[in-house]
Amino acid sequence: MEEALIKRVMPHSVEAEQSVVGAMLMDRDAITTSSEIISGNDFYQSAYGVIFDSMVELYNEGKPVDLITLQERLREKELSVDLYVLGSTQEETHSSGAITAAYEIAPNLCVAVDVTHGDSPDASKNETFKLGGGPVIGVGPNCTRSLSGRLKELAAELDMPVQIEVMPGSSGTNAWPIQVSREGVATAVVSIPERYMHTPVEVVNQTDLENTAALLAAFVESLGEGGTTC
Repeated sequence: MEEALIKRVMPHSVEAEQSVVGAMLMDRDAITTSSEIISGNDFYQSAYGVIFDSMVELYNEGKPVDLITLQERLREKELSVDLYVLGSTQEETHSSGAITAAYEIAPNLCVAVDVTHGDSPDASKNETFKLGGGPVIGVGPNCTRSLSGRLKELAAELDMPVQIEVMPGSSGTNAWPIQVSREGVATAVVSIPERYMHTPVEVVNQTDLENTAALLAAFVESLGEGGTTC
């Protein structure tokens, strides 16, 4: 009985927490309203609580609250690991940006974030992924099993739908060259389903974007727990 009580998850809504943070990014008035009612400690997902408090801090200091200023503020927050966020060039040709950055940084592990083919009327359902079905976690030789497993565990803890993409060889992402950088790097791949890829009318689902961000935030926050990297 006691064990069952310990494992019971407190009532919460990940979607509601995402909506609060998203509204605050889009409307400054939402920051005032939200901060009068709740604080970062009220969030079930502590990562959202940190983001909430950072946005309120920026607002109270009279600074703009956007993705750039928020990222700069989050750099000041304490993590158990060193975090690098890389936006690289030439991924479609030779991954030159990722190759040079991985060699310079020499990370212990990385998560390559990309897109994968989303469902569309003219595409096979067996080769595409549902828009709105959640982030897509890669499995295969280019994806370290423990990292893929950890991402799936975190998604379950977040009560978040995810999809699995089997990648029998190269993932076609920056994870492929990064994996063999220097003495080797543990890699994972998380993709967002995208309809009409490589056209002027690419389409994604906003909830998939928000869930991908939430999953990555939870993953980063979990690193270092118990003295391990995953």
